[in-house]
Amino acid sequence: MKAPSIPLMLVMFLASLPAGFCDTDPQDVAALQSLMRGWQNFPSSWKASNDPCGAQWDGIMCNDGRVTSMRLSSINLQGTLSSSIGELSELVYL
Repeated sequence: MKAPSIPLMLVMFLASLPAGFCDTDPQDVAALQSLMRGWQNFPSSWKASNDPCGAQWDGIMCNDGRVTSMRLSSINLQGTLSSSIGELSELVYL
């Protein structure tokens, strides 16, 4: 019996990865970066070079690469909540 080919094994491996490995929607990244410009004391996990969903930013929850929840009460953020929050179209919890 012939061994499975490398491409087949790669496809099987990628299919087994959890959805958390997907990239955050670019619109959501832009909205979060805009919000961050108005805030101070955000967690160190919120680096602009990181993927908010893939890197699991503190307080940020995602589903299929979209920000769905922001649990910010215990993070000690300071600043204002700008209209950029409205660009997070899949956000259901704040």
